[in-house]
Amino acid sequence: MRTTGFIKKIFFFIIICSGSLALLISCSKKSDRIIIRGSSTVLPIAIKASEMYANKYGTSFSVTGTGSGDGIAALMSGLCDIAMSSRSIQREEIEVARKKNIDLDEEIIGYDMIVLIVHPGNPVKNLSIEQIRAIFSGHITNWEEVGGKPMNIVVASRDSSSGTQSVFSRRIIRPEGIARNAIMLPTSGAMVYAVAGNPKAIGYVGFGYINNTIKTVTVNGIMATPENGTNGLYPISRKLYIYVNKRKASQKVLTFMDFLMSEDGQKAVRDAGFLPL
Repeated sequence: MRTTGFIKKIFFFIIICSGSLALLISCSKKSDRIIIRGSSTVLPIAIKASEMYANKYGTSFSVTGTGSGDGIAALMSGLCDIAMSSRSIQREEIEVARKKNIDLDEEIIGYDMIVLIVHPGNPVKNLSIEQIRAIFSGHITNWEEVGGKPMNIVVASRDSSSGTQSVFSRRIIRPEGIARNAIMLPTSGAMVYAVAGNPKAIGYVGFGYINNTIKTVTVNGIMATPENGTNGLYPISRKLYIYVNKRKASQKVLTFMDFLMSEDGQKAVRDAGFLPL
């Protein structure tokens, strides 16, 4: 906290409920608030950027991370101003937008790597793409098969609304599909919590969610580092997006989008643990 005057100008409210993380930054009328919904991967970027913007310009924000698919659906239903997504918009969503006469504007705001994570006590340090595919599709079911301890593997995956799950499945799993007995989790935060608490578990998150409660596993011998993500060496890299409806976007929304692409906005991307443009 800074000062009492600052607290009067802006207040910060975080709620964790039903697997979602919501942020409210308020300093003006509710009707003036910019509503952002979508990817829990992009969420830390939106939180940092909206804090910086609110402090500088006095704009209110409501930010909720419940999945890329949810954010895009909310945008097309008029329930938010900006949709966050960790995947590009899908063909079916483009068709829905066309039928609703929605003019979508797509902006890439940063880059990310999908990182494999295990419990810190797991001795496995590296997995090949083929091993990852076999584990998540249910063909490899014991850690001993990939150089670990003789214990069953607990597969943790994101649910169907997740952009991270969509990219991971498309790049790694298809056409096999995720194992039927996989634990399906609603957010990246829930994924970290689940893997950190289970020595048998394996999961995946965006680079910005790595912390000391979990252990990262290299993929094909390549470590997830900013350098390897930027130069394209890391095998599971991706872009991070925001979407708006250009027909309804207010000047405030458009100005905030410009801010995200500015030096300060890209600092928010870096500070959130992701890769700036």
